[in-house]
Amino acid sequence: MSTSGPCAVIATVFLNGWVGPFPFVPPWIWFFIKSFAVFFIMMWIKFTMPRFRIDQMLGLAWKVLVPASLVNLLWVAVVLKLPMPGWVQWILALGGNVAVLIGALTLLGRSAKHYSAGQAIAARPQPSEGV
Repeated sequence: MSTSGPCAVIATVFLNGWVGPFPFVPPWIWFFIKSFAVFFIMMWIKFTMPRFRIDQMLGLAWKVLVPASLVNLLWVAVVLKLPMPGWVQWILALGGNVAVLIGALTLLGRSAKHYSAGQAIAARPQPSEGV
């Protein structure tokens, strides 16, 4: 029930609601077809993506996203205060955003490698002692 509401809203707002390409099919059938298609895509994405634990999400937020957003905020503030034409400010802001994105993805990749290496070490069987 909690998924059918957003699917109906998405079908109405973004997929032209109950209007279909063939006039001989009733509108409510088109609406259900579009809602089911959105539901199918949402479930496909949900079942394909891995589940993240809350400590992983919090680690990502505090270690990557918060510093990246603060750097981005500082960069945009500096660029907007510089006395130059608007298109130059726009290009500098875009370049800064791309740099922050690349930096955040690099930190995320390092964190994922570190985490997977730790999991591999923890999963390795330990030799029994005293045998």
